[in-house]
Amino acid sequence: MMMIPRMQHSFHSFLSRKTFLIKNNFFNNLLLVSRFSTSCIISRVKPFSLIQRPGGTFIKTENHGIYTIRWYTSTDQNIKYTFSELSDSTYHQLSEKTMEKLLEYLETLGEKIDLKDYDVEYSSGVLTLRCGPSGTYVINKQPPNKQIWLSSPISGPKRYDYDLKHQKWFCNRDNSTLDELLNEELSTIFNMKIDI
Repeated sequence: MMMIPRMQHSFHSFLSRKTFLIKNNFFNNLLLVSRFSTSCIISRVKPFSLIQRPGGTFIKTENHGIYTIRWYTSTDQNIKYTFSELSDSTYHQLSEKTMEKLLEYLETLGEKIDLKDYDVEYSSGVLTLRCGPSGTYVINKQPPNKQIWLSSPISGPKRYDYDLKHQKWFCNRDNSTLDELLNEELSTIFNMKIDI
């Protein structure tokens, strides 16, 4: 967790009621934060790069770097996902359906974008998505735990359980869902709205 010393902040409304730019005079950096969040990822962005939010708005960085804090929250803040006990056959059916849906969407996405090193492959329960210089995602089934595991070049590893009531794979640590995380990160990587 990043500790910020006591200082003056200036707040500016940004993109929506839920998001603010904070000018941090102590660090002379800009922070992108959401006030309705449950967890965050802090990443360093290269100077002069553009960041696109899913809504289509770009943020241009200044000569100095900028720290972005990406918040992953559920679409409905009132939803609290809960672990559902799954039989082996139900787990295999649900996880395979999810992997096939992801594979189909990501293959179609590959036809729409112009990225030389983009590649998607699925074999033996492991889906690998190569996003060129942005890194590689690995999403795999974990039958012993009845989970789906994800390794992200942006947010690192996460484990997802299934909630039968809401029909979502969710991370117990931060209550974010698999599709929310992928939508957020891939929208940023490909500079377009992703809706898996």
